[in-house]
Amino acid sequence: MTVKLGELTWQEAEERIAAGAVAVVPVGAFEQHGKHMPLDTDWRLVSHVAEAAAMKASAKVPVVLLPTIWTGFSPHHMQFKGTVSLSLSTFQTVIQEVCRSLWTHGFRKILLLNGHGGNMAPLRSIAAEMRFADQVRVAVASYWDFAVPDIQSWRKSAPGGIDHACEMETALMMHVDGRLVKREHIKNALWFPKSGYLSGDLTIGGQVTISFDLAEISDEGVAGDPSTATPERGEQLFNIIVDRVAAFIEHFFGWDWSRPDQI
Repeated sequence: MTVKLGELTWQEAEERIAAGAVAVVPVGAFEQHGKHMPLDTDWRLVSHVAEAAAMKASAKVPVVLLPTIWTGFSPHHMQFKGTVSLSLSTFQTVIQEVCRSLWTHGFRKILLLNGHGGNMAPLRSIAAEMRFADQVRVAVASYWDFAVPDIQSWRKSAPGGIDHACEMETALMMHVDGRLVKREHIKNALWFPKSGYLSGDLTIGGQVTISFDLAEISDEGVAGDPSTATPERGEQLFNIIVDRVAAFIEHFFGWDWSRPDQI
């Protein structure tokens, strides 16, 4: 049985809504990923993770998967050719209209599954505004957030090695579509700020957040160490992430928004 909302008729969608289905909305980006990976890397990775996790979770709970929102908020990559970025206001409108549509039809468990680090701050703000302006409730998370402890055990790179076009993304891309990875261009471009208040790694939090243009810290658009990536390690991490995301979907299905003390 398909989990893709786009493959259902409106009557079949109505049945999934009546069953309380979790609606998974992958949110990607269309931006440069160095000389070794394609512009649609974020879209491609979150799409693969979301579909695999939705399929896995559907064995236990009803799930529908929306088409991936293919571009996002990427002004910090616009110095590199081919990047397509939405303005903050347009990105907000797109996300809100998708979620409002789902909510209007009766979906009450909406997961915005993010695949681009630059989308997260806007998505959190959008989720808060929808809750108080429209009474629309959504959950927001990046796919890697569900597996941070696992990633820390899996990684071979030093701090700064997992950020952009990095060890993690390169390994995952080698697994999901290795033909698009130009291995001859892979090299270590690890970057980590000297200030102890900042972080240059997706799995290591910093107390202070500032905005960098990628061109300020990288001539080729890479921040991380893709040199340690292999297809085998990518498959291993992909399966872990899918398991963790699927587990949350199953857990999310049981939430009751009217009883926040019970969530």
